[in-house]
Amino acid sequence: MKILRFLWDFVFPPDCIICQTEGEILCSSCVQKIPRNCLYSFSSEYIKNIFVLGEYENIIVEKSIAEMKYAFAEDIGECLLPFFTDQLQKISIPPSAIFVPIPLHFLRLNERGFNQSEILARIFSKIFFPNEKEKVCNMLSRMRNTPHQAHLSPMERVKNVQSAFKIQKNNISKETPIFLVDDVASTLSTIHEATSTLRENGFYNISVIVLARSQQFRDKKIIANNDKT
Repeated sequence: MKILRFLWDFVFPPDCIICQTEGEILCSSCVQKIPRNCLYSFSSEYIKNIFVLGEYENIIVEKSIAEMKYAFAEDIGECLLPFFTDQLQKISIPPSAIFVPIPLHFLRLNERGFNQSEILARIFSKIFFPNEKEKVCNMLSRMRNTPHQAHLSPMERVKNVQSAFKIQKNNISKETPIFLVDDVASTLSTIHEATSTLRENGFYNISVIVLARSQQFRDKKIIANNDKT
């Protein structure tokens, strides 16, 4: 998929998904228009911090996420680097922290060719720790190929991801600060299920960074899974 996309873009340079300027799939002028004043921090009973970098209803953010997830535009993440840098510099994280992307099932990963949450995690790692080895750990795996959450009701979303994750073998200390990374937060059902899996395996220092929050999150119509520990 990557090679085909590179060859296609080489022969037919992409137009910006917002303003149609030729040359980049998301131009720097449009990235600069994403509001920088909407970094939000929340917490829940079992999550230390939930950092939200932007609003999903912002057309540039929404189209960027859609292109990554459904048009396989992996380069979008790098195009958003200036926005990420501006937002993440407002967050302080421990030097021992690691970034854990919300995983895709292997069938969806094979179809898409990449995990957008892992791309975000790698970019965040470079921003926070530019002079260190990449601090991304794929310690979660998705056991079931769950349907897309986007068109499900809040209750259906909770049921959809129940027992969806498991821990991969790793040598990560239980005291390590873990930052889960995902693209969109709506009901937080996926985040809470991933958190429950981590807690079941002895990891309790858990925070979250998401690219955007949806209207459901903003209205605080959030359904939290019962913690299993």
